[in-house]
Amino acid sequence: MREGERRERERESLSLFTRAETRYGAAVMRTLKLLLLGLALLALLAPVASCGRDVERQCRIAVRSLVAAPKNRVAGELDKVVAFGRYALPDIEQEFHSSSTAPRGRLLDALSRLNLRESIPFVELAARWEKDATVRSQAEAVLRKLRASGR
Repeated sequence: MREGERRERERESLSLFTRAETRYGAAVMRTLKLLLLGLALLALLAPVASCGRDVERQCRIAVRSLVAAPKNRVAGELDKVVAFGRYALPDIEQEFHSSSTAPRGRLLDALSRLNLRESIPFVELAARWEKDATVRSQAEAVLRKLRASGR
Protein backbone atom coordinates (compact mmCIF):
# COMPACT_ATOMS: atom_id res chain seq x y z
CA MET A 1 0.00 0.00 0.00
CA ARG A 2 1.36 3.34 -0.89
CA GLU A 3 1.78 6.19 1.56
CA GLY A 4 -0.76 8.43 -0.22
CA GLU A 5 -3.51 5.78 -0.10
CA ARG A 6 -2.92 5.19 3.60
CA ARG A 7 -3.24 8.91 4.37
CA GLU A 8 -6.41 9.15 2.30
CA ARG A 9 -8.03 6.26 4.27
CA GLU A 10 -7.04 7.82 7.58
CA ARG A 11 -8.47 11.17 6.52
CA GLU A 12 -11.79 9.59 5.50
CA SER A 13 -12.12 7.84 8.85
CA LEU A 14 -11.78 11.08 10.85
CA SER A 15 -14.83 12.97 12.13
CA LEU A 16 -16.04 16.16 10.53
CA PHE A 17 -14.51 18.38 13.22
CA THR A 18 -11.19 16.54 13.13
CA ARG A 19 -10.98 16.82 9.34
CA ALA A 20 -11.81 20.51 9.47
CA GLU A 21 -9.32 21.00 12.29
CA THR A 22 -6.51 19.56 10.24
CA ARG A 23 -7.58 21.66 7.30
CA TYR A 24 -8.31 25.03 8.96
CA GLY A 25 -6.33 24.99 12.14
CA ALA A 26 -7.09 24.33 15.78
CA ALA A 27 -7.88 27.94 16.73
CA VAL A 28 -10.64 28.29 14.15
CA MET A 29 -12.20 25.00 15.14
CA ARG A 30 -12.12 25.90 18.84
CA THR A 31 -13.97 29.11 18.01
CA LEU A 32 -16.53 27.20 15.97
CA LYS A 33 -17.12 24.70 18.79
CA LEU A 34 -17.65 27.52 21.32
CA LEU A 35 -20.06 29.27 18.98
CA LEU A 36 -22.11 26.11 18.51
CA LEU A 37 -22.15 25.50 22.25
CA GLY A 38 -23.34 29.06 22.86
CA LEU A 39 -26.14 28.70 20.33
CA ALA A 40 -27.23 25.43 21.93
CA LEU A 41 -27.35 27.06 25.38
CA LEU A 42 -29.29 30.02 24.02
CA ALA A 43 -31.84 27.68 22.44
CA LEU A 44 -32.27 25.88 25.76
CA LEU A 45 -32.59 29.00 27.91
CA ALA A 46 -34.80 31.15 25.68
CA PRO A 47 -38.13 29.58 26.76
CA VAL A 48 -37.19 29.85 30.44
CA ALA A 49 -36.29 33.53 30.16
CA SER A 50 -39.59 34.47 28.52
CA CYS A 51 -41.76 32.96 31.27
CA GLY A 52 -41.00 35.76 33.72
CA ARG A 53 -42.61 38.42 31.52
CA ASP A 54 -45.99 36.77 31.15
CA VAL A 55 -47.88 39.38 33.17
CA GLU A 56 -51.30 38.72 31.65
CA ARG A 57 -51.25 35.03 32.52
CA GLN A 58 -49.99 35.67 36.04
CA CYS A 59 -52.64 38.32 36.58
CA ARG A 60 -55.40 36.01 35.35
CA ILE A 61 -54.19 33.34 37.77
CA ALA A 62 -54.16 35.84 40.66
CA VAL A 63 -57.73 36.98 39.95
CA ARG A 64 -58.98 33.41 39.69
CA SER A 65 -57.20 32.59 42.94
CA LEU A 66 -58.98 35.51 44.62
CA VAL A 67 -62.33 34.20 43.40
CA ALA A 68 -61.64 30.65 44.60
CA ALA A 69 -59.83 31.51 47.84
CA PRO A 70 -61.19 30.39 51.21
CA LYS A 71 -62.05 33.16 53.66
CA ASN A 72 -58.77 32.90 55.57
CA ARG A 73 -56.70 33.56 52.41
CA VAL A 74 -58.72 36.34 50.80
CA ALA A 75 -56.53 39.19 52.12
CA GLY A 76 -53.34 37.73 50.65
CA GLU A 77 -54.96 36.98 47.31
CA LEU A 78 -56.44 40.48 47.24
CA ASP A 79 -52.97 41.96 47.74
CA LYS A 80 -51.67 39.92 44.81
CA VAL A 81 -54.41 41.19 42.50
CA VAL A 82 -53.95 44.82 43.58
CA ALA A 83 -50.21 44.54 42.91
CA PHE A 84 -50.96 44.10 39.18
CA GLY A 85 -52.67 47.50 38.99
CA ARG A 86 -54.34 48.30 35.66
CA TYR A 87 -53.43 44.89 34.25
CA ALA A 88 -56.04 43.36 36.55
CA LEU A 89 -59.07 45.30 35.24
CA PRO A 90 -60.02 43.03 32.29
CA ASP A 91 -59.60 39.88 34.36
CA ILE A 92 -61.63 41.31 37.25
CA GLU A 93 -64.46 42.25 34.89
CA GLN A 94 -64.42 38.85 33.22
CA GLU A 95 -64.46 36.94 36.51
CA PHE A 96 -67.17 39.22 37.91
CA HIS A 97 -69.62 38.07 35.25
CA SER A 98 -68.95 34.38 35.84
CA SER A 99 -68.73 34.34 39.65
CA SER A 100 -71.20 33.80 42.45
CA THR A 101 -72.14 36.47 45.01
CA ALA A 102 -69.26 36.21 47.52
CA PRO A 103 -66.46 36.42 44.93
CA ARG A 104 -68.17 39.41 43.32
CA GLY A 105 -67.79 41.29 46.58
CA ARG A 106 -64.10 40.38 46.67
CA LEU A 107 -63.65 41.64 43.12
CA LEU A 108 -65.37 44.90 44.04
CA ASP A 109 -62.98 45.17 47.00
CA ALA A 110 -60.10 44.82 44.55
CA LEU A 111 -61.54 47.58 42.34
CA SER A 112 -61.96 49.77 45.40
CA ARG A 113 -58.35 49.24 46.44
CA LEU A 114 -57.07 49.80 42.89
CA ASN A 115 -58.91 53.14 42.90
CA LEU A 116 -58.74 53.62 39.12
CA ARG A 117 -61.10 55.89 37.21
CA GLU A 118 -61.01 53.42 34.32
CA SER A 119 -63.14 51.05 36.38
CA ILE A 120 -66.02 53.54 36.88
CA PRO A 121 -68.09 52.42 33.82
CA PHE A 122 -67.93 48.80 34.91
CA VAL A 123 -68.81 49.59 38.53
CA GLU A 124 -71.73 51.73 37.31
CA LEU A 125 -73.09 48.72 35.43
CA ALA A 126 -72.67 46.52 38.48
CA ALA A 127 -74.40 49.09 40.71
CA ARG A 128 -77.31 49.37 38.31
CA TRP A 129 -77.89 45.80 37.13
CA GLU A 130 -76.63 43.53 39.92
CA LYS A 131 -79.41 41.27 41.22
CA ASP A 132 -77.99 40.69 44.69
CA ALA A 133 -78.73 43.65 46.98
CA THR A 134 -75.53 43.24 49.02
CA VAL A 135 -73.28 43.28 45.98
CA ARG A 136 -75.28 46.15 44.47
CA SER A 137 -74.87 48.28 47.61
CA GLN A 138 -71.15 47.44 47.72
CA ALA A 139 -70.83 48.48 44.06
CA GLU A 140 -72.57 51.78 44.85
CA ALA A 141 -70.14 52.43 47.71
CA VAL A 142 -67.15 51.65 45.46
CA LEU A 143 -68.60 53.93 42.80
CA ARG A 144 -68.92 56.83 45.27
CA LYS A 145 -65.32 56.27 46.38
CA LEU A 146 -64.01 56.19 42.80
CA ARG A 147 -65.86 59.35 41.83
CA ALA A 148 -64.68 61.18 44.95
CA SER A 149 -61.04 60.19 44.54
CA GLY A 150 -60.54 62.06 41.26
CA ARG A 151 -57.62 59.78 40.41
